[in-house]
Amino acid sequence: LSLHDALPIYGIFGRKAGTAEGYAFSEPMKAATVVWSEETLDAFLADAQGVVPGNTMNFSALRKPEDRTAVIAYLREASR
Repeated sequence: LSLHDALPIYGIFGRKAGTAEGYAFSEPMKAATVVWSEETLDAFLADAQGVVPGNTMNFSALRKPEDRTAVIAYLREASR
């Protein structure tokens, strides 16, 4: 297992939320039906509690669409 493979973002696109091995996810995140895509990541980055109510991630939001687009582009590249 390489460091790259151990990162929780590796292979994030197409993966169900709360399923990366080796990480302790909240029960709401594990129970979520969200599958990560550019659209679901955009929604989550804009309103994490709205997408997965009760999740315990300490993240408020990225309000600007261009900021979310930049993060998603980074995740797309970094998760290969």
